[in-house]
Amino acid sequence: GGQQAGSELHPMFNSNNETLSQNQPDPVHNYELPSNTPFHNITPGQSSTNEVQHKSIVSNALVRLDDVNKDQLWNEFMKFLEEKKNNNSTSKLITQDSLWATIISECVGCVKEEKLLHQFLQNAVLKQESFESALAWILAEQLKSNIVSLDALRLIIGETLCADDIIKRQIRMDLVAYIERDPACKKYHLPLLYFKGFHALQVYRVTHSLWKKNRKNLALYIQNRASEVFSVDIHPAATIGGGIMIDHATGLVIGETTVIDDNVSLLHSVTLGGTGLGDGDRHPKIRSGVMIAAGAKILGNIEIGIGAKVGAGSLVLDAVPPHTTVAGVPSKIVGCPEEDEPSREMNQAINTDS
Repeated sequence: GGQQAGSELHPMFNSNNETLSQNQPDPVHNYELPSNTPFHNITPGQSSTNEVQHKSIVSNALVRLDDVNKDQLWNEFMKFLEEKKNNNSTSKLITQDSLWATIISECVGCVKEEKLLHQFLQNAVLKQESFESALAWILAEQLKSNIVSLDALRLIIGETLCADDIIKRQIRMDLVAYIERDPACKKYHLPLLYFKGFHALQVYRVTHSLWKKNRKNLALYIQNRASEVFSVDIHPAATIGGGIMIDHATGLVIGETTVIDDNVSLLHSVTLGGTGLGDGDRHPKIRSGVMIAAGAKILGNIEIGIGAKVGAGSLVLDAVPPHTTVAGVPSKIVGCPEEDEPSREMNQAINTDS
C-alpha cells in the first residue's frame, strides 16, 4: 500500500484538490475566533521554522503534477532554502498560519492547470516565506515605476506588513471575506493573486501605516500609483477595519476622514466623500455589517448605522439608522434588511416589509 497522492496536504484539501466543504475546518482555525463575530479578533500565530513540514506539503502536492517537471521545481525550492540557510536567515516558509499553507497547496495545484503561469506562481507564492512576503511581492510588481524601484517597494511593503500584528490580522480577515461573500471566489489564492479590490485595500494598509509614521509624501506617492494601477482611490489617512470586501472595485473613492468598521462590503463605483470646501472631519462613518451597493454615493460626515444596506446608485446625504435599507436620489428609508449583517450575505434585494 502506497500512500495516496496528496494525503499529507493541509487537511482542508482532499486528494482531488477540491474546494472546502462546510464540514472542514476553517483556514484560520489556528487563530482565536470569538463565536459571535467570526474573524473579528484574529491573532496571528507564531512562526515556525519547520522546513520539513513545508517540504511535506509542497512535495506531496507535486505528486499531482505528472506532466510537469517536478524535479526541476523542487530543486529550485531546495536551492532557495539552502541560500536562506547560508545567509543565516530565519526561514518562515511554513508556519502555523494554516491560511498560508492552504494557499501554497492551491498554487501548486494551479501549476498543473496552467503551465504558462508556472514561473509567476513560483515567484509570487511558492518561493515566498510567508503570506506577508507573498503579498509584498505581488503588490510591488504592480506598483513598480521608474521613480521607486521594485526592490525598494518590496522592502517598504514587506517591512510594513510584517511589523504590525493588527495589519496581519486585517489582511487575513479581508481575504477570508472574499471566500465568505463572493460566489465567484472559491479558493483562497484568488484574491491574493488576481483581485484588484483586495490589492488596493492592502496598499491602503501600507500607506496608512506610513502616514501614521509621518512619511506622508511616500504614502501619497504609493496611493497615487495604486489609483493609477487599480482605479481605486483610498486616502492614506482614512481609518478602515478588517474583514472588508471590495468587489470589482473600479471607481471606488474613500476620502481622508472616512471611518469604516470591521466586516463591511463595498461594490464598484462607491464614493465615500465630503461636501463643500470645509476641512476637518467631513467624510462618512460606516459601521460594522454594512453593505454599500454599486455606484452609491455617501457624502458628508454622516453615520451609516450597524447592519444597514445602501441600494445601488443611491445618493446618501443624511445619516442612516442601524438595520435599515436606503435607496434613491436622494436616498430614503425603503425597508429593513432581512439579515443582521448585509455585508456577509450580499443580498441586493430591497425588503420593503417593516
